[in-house]
Amino acid sequence: MGATASSQREPAWKDLLSLSARRAPEFYEKSDDVGNVPHAGALRMTLDSLGATAIFCVQQVPTAVILAVDAYDQSEVAFLHAALWNQGLCSLLIVISKDTVGVSSLARYPRSAD
Repeated sequence: MGATASSQREPAWKDLLSLSARRAPEFYEKSDDVGNVPHAGALRMTLDSLGATAIFCVQQVPTAVILAVDAYDQSEVAFLHAALWNQGLCSLLIVISKDTVGVSSLARYPRSAD
């Protein structure tokens, strides 16, 4: 996971989503920033193992996972959606690429890449 993830974090998407000034425990981009907070293990796993770019929390509850990629890859998005749906914490998956912005509800059963 994360093979197409942007190596540089583009500030444009953070500005677009009004996240540029947000910091932990509300907004995480690195698992090193996750301290002793509720759902710390899930936050770290989502950033490290699942390759998410960032996680936005509301009242210390993971709410939106952001994946910023160079190219939209439906199979990669389907894998991440399924993993996050199975995790059962977040409500939204936001995928941002150069030409696509996709928002998926994580309350809905994930679709396959096909």
